[in-house]
Amino acid sequence: EPWFLAHGITAFGKDFVGWNKQKAVDLIARFAESVVINKKNIVGFDPQKENHIVDSHRDLLLKTFLSAGLSLDQSFTTAQGKTFLLKDLLETSLLRFEVNSSVEFWHELPWTLFSYNLALPYEYHWKNYRGEKFYLPQIYDYAFKTLEKENEDIEAWMTQQKGQFGKYQAKIFSHPCGGFHYYHGTLLFLRDENLKKNYHDRLKKQIDILFYRLEKEPLVYDRVKIVVELDFDRLAIQQLKFFGHFLELASTLEKNRIWKFDENQKKAVIQARKYLLGVIKRMIQRNTFARIDSVKLEQKQLFQDLVGDSCHAINGLRYWNE
Repeated sequence: EPWFLAHGITAFGKDFVGWNKQKAVDLIARFAESVVINKKNIVGFDPQKENHIVDSHRDLLLKTFLSAGLSLDQSFTTAQGKTFLLKDLLETSLLRFEVNSSVEFWHELPWTLFSYNLALPYEYHWKNYRGEKFYLPQIYDYAFKTLEKENEDIEAWMTQQKGQFGKYQAKIFSHPCGGFHYYHGTLLFLRDENLKKNYHDRLKKQIDILFYRLEKEPLVYDRVKIVVELDFDRLAIQQLKFFGHFLELASTLEKNRIWKFDENQKKAVIQARKYLLGVIKRMIQRNTFARIDSVKLEQKQLFQDLVGDSCHAINGLRYWNE
């Protein structure tokens, strides 16, 4: 499954191997398809191929390859024997890029934004296959404004003490993995010091909201354990998802110098690491990982969460362990 292999690369790096000790990046590349857009032959990944989950989020595989440090000139071969370069996948993404107001568009945008941050200059502009023109700084700013809008309710809870903090399927909580990927894709461009100055106060507010969530969301899980008959695995994987993705995002913010944590924030990050290790220990004690084959057969979505969230947790833990 390319989706699972990609998460393995996220956890263990570009040399991660799959079956037959073949590199995961090469196994994934075999699922690439040749397509024609405007009489031009290009190569890309579909969300699914036959019964396999491939690019489960738009440009997830492109983002995975770039994050792992692969060169744009890295060569791959499809199952049909066609050779292509990583920069060909980037070109395909640019050609297919389009903006719309749908919820799905914003939910699928983070991996594309992250890829463009890594591979393209800030002032980049281009045309898609329809001839529509795009300018990267405008897209980054639009995405940042959307992050602010998606966090409006949490900001009100934080600054005005209006209502009780709770998770629900709307705003930032409706995004994949609670919006942590959206934070990643949206904020990475602010590793540029000059740009960061222009966004400083707005960025600070979004960081404050992030740490407010770190303070409040564990309490939600504690309430759930008391009032809801929720099986251990499902609740534990939700906690694994939250703390693992938080630590991964915190590492991105620090190592890219997007934000310098103050002493209280540093302590909160270390506490999040302790929480995560505690969750993992309980999962080991309850044989959650040892039962992964039966989970796959009985609860497919839970299995996917277990694999994906474990890989993100490993990625976050690696940085903070060091």
